[in-house]
Amino acid sequence: MNRIVTLLLWILLILNAVALIVTLIDLWPDNPLKEYSFLLGISFITLGGLTRQAIKRKSERLLKQ
Repeated sequence: MNRIVTLLLWILLILNAVALIVTLIDLWPDNPLKEYSFLLGISFITLGGLTRQAIKRKSERLLKQ
């Protein structure tokens, strides 16, 4: 179960990073994500922190065993 959550967090983090890059690079003139660049940035930081905490807790549990 813990691996599934960690994997899902990594997938969400990578998808969020791709969306943030597409938003910040002006490839399309009428990019619908342009309005949400601030929210995508905040969610990227949040998901990065959650992923980091999940990996840290997982490694701490492995060291205790």
